[in-house]
Amino acid sequence: MGERARRALGVAEWALVPALAVLLLHESWARRVLNAPYDELWLALVAVGAVTIGVVARLESVGTGPAPFLALEAAVACVLTDIAVFAGEPGRDFLIYLHAGTAFLHGAAPYIAAPLHGYPANPGDLPFLYPPPTLPLAALLALPPRWLAESAWIIGSAGAVLFALRRFGLPWPWALAALVWPPVFQGLYVGNVAEPAAVLFALGPSVGWTLVLGPMLKPQDAVPALWLLRARRGRALATGIGVLLAWTALTLPLTGVGAWGRWVGALIAYRDSQRFLPGLYGFSLSHVLPYGVFVAVGIVAVILALRVSGTRGLAALGLVSAIVSPVLWAHGFVVTAPALLALDAPLLWTAVGLTSLLNGPGWQVVMLLGALPFASALVRRSRASDWHPLGRAATAWDDPPPAEGSDRRGNQTATT
Repeated sequence: MGERARRALGVAEWALVPALAVLLLHESWARRVLNAPYDELWLALVAVGAVTIGVVARLESVGTGPAPFLALEAAVACVLTDIAVFAGEPGRDFLIYLHAGTAFLHGAAPYIAAPLHGYPANPGDLPFLYPPPTLPLAALLALPPRWLAESAWIIGSAGAVLFALRRFGLPWPWALAALVWPPVFQGLYVGNVAEPAAVLFALGPSVGWTLVLGPMLKPQDAVPALWLLRARRGRALATGIGVLLAWTALTLPLTGVGAWGRWVGALIAYRDSQRFLPGLYGFSLSHVLPYGVFVAVGIVAVILALRVSGTRGLAALGLVSAIVSPVLWAHGFVVTAPALLALDAPLLWTAVGLTSLLNGPGWQVVMLLGALPFASALVRRSRASDWHPLGRAATAWDDPPPAEGSDRRGNQTATT
């Protein structure tokens, strides 16, 4: 990078500090947290933190750069957003799984047969959209007392997401701090399956075949599974398909063939429901783009991500899984973490700040920011920074890709 480009990039990074502040306050000015205005709380906490950073930097005679101030803005916004989320329904998504499991145990229909025209009074009655092989798993949740099942689910999910964050390369202090990142916190709070499913993605570089199981829990996770083709991990792909087929065959006598037709009908009914209840789109690009454009963007994003080699390619496909998802909520961004960690510290903390928004365009902007390291070396992480969660680590994944011409065990494979 030339001196002129480096200087321009530095100016742009400093400009992110007021820009992020303005966006956070604009999108949250009417919100209240702890019975106080969000904007006043945020401004007070950020002001105290900024003065502290300035004083310490002055006493230690060190430069700061924009990263610590952006990290401060993002961290305060994340914590305040998490507090606001507490006003919602805890375990909402877990109840969806629980209700489906209960219905399955009693021979009732776990899938909707007609579009929704209004939101149910109990959020746990929202549609269950997972394929039939997951129904026996949902039924297991309905066997013990609810408090025991829910406690075990939350504890297990927290452990699973911490495991995934560690596999992404985060040191323990940063992995624990990431529990307040809204995609992680909200997923745990509502009990969404995205948190334990993140383990399947995180094990991709080392185990491989777990990527094939992801679509059983989140259909958009079929995108990261394409990495096995890109990396010529044919054995892992075959193993994953075999496990998937075996589980489907094992559960078929319990679910019956007809459940598959009812599941497809439920997906169609949910899609039709989005016309009456646009909130069912979540943060998906399908809500802000014409459908044809959304499909075209998804195809192009997949093709471009498949051009990226090594585990960086898997990180790119994790981001693309959010881009192509027709229904997307905050917890769907957990698998974008490796892609976001490829950003230099200022842009990374800007992305974290944007994901603290409960609504607004911030989530779609994060998709664009996450794609930048794969498109331009200007914003790719190149500087060791104490304000970057990876510190001096070179990559987000703690497992390097297998050597050219060999699989993870060193067996010879076709060359890429």
